[in-house]
Amino acid sequence: MNAKYLVFIFFLGLCCAPLVPAQDDALKDPDLQQMLKQAQELQKESGPAKTPVKMSDLQKQAAAIQAEQKQEEEKEKAALQKQLAAPGPVSLPAWTPATPQFHQTSSPAKKMGDDDVKVVMSGTSTLTPDELGKAWIAAIAAKEINHVLNTNTTNGDKSITLFLDTREGPREKVEMHASRPVGARITEVEISSPLPKPGGESD
Repeated sequence: MNAKYLVFIFFLGLCCAPLVPAQDDALKDPDLQQMLKQAQELQKESGPAKTPVKMSDLQKQAAAIQAEQKQEEEKEKAALQKQLAAPGPVSLPAWTPATPQFHQTSSPAKKMGDDDVKVVMSGTSTLTPDELGKAWIAAIAAKEINHVLNTNTTNGDKSITLFLDTREGPREKVEMHASRPVGARITEVEISSPLPKPGGESD
């Protein structure tokens, strides 16, 4: 109960209490003394009123958080740029399924993604996107590899994206994107695999 409310009750009790002989001091009434004591204790516990937070302080805190986030993003970007420029062999994981009737148009190369560095290889195939997806899924059927297949058809244009990732050992991912415009006889294929993030981070 609010301290002010208790004090109000205290004085209300003084006003409404039955009349008593003049020699009896109303303050000696045990009930009123208990009310006053509770009000004093509650006032002590509540302490002084807290200073309201200023809008300028909130703006400073928000600016500090944004600066810290930007610094972290720049640090991550610099690490990815270093990984992109690092020398060494560039290849897809050894377990990447073979793509039927695949004509390679570019060698595996590192490319910067949104938040990682990927090894990317491009090519074409005479098989449809659906046929390529089925071939890849069949190739990993007996392996400890997860897969997710997304299909899309827009105005007759067909495309699929197949995601693969290992269940055991160091986690590796491979993605195949295949698309064929309506009426075309060739399917454009892109195969990619993200490199481990600098610092050992993983999704």
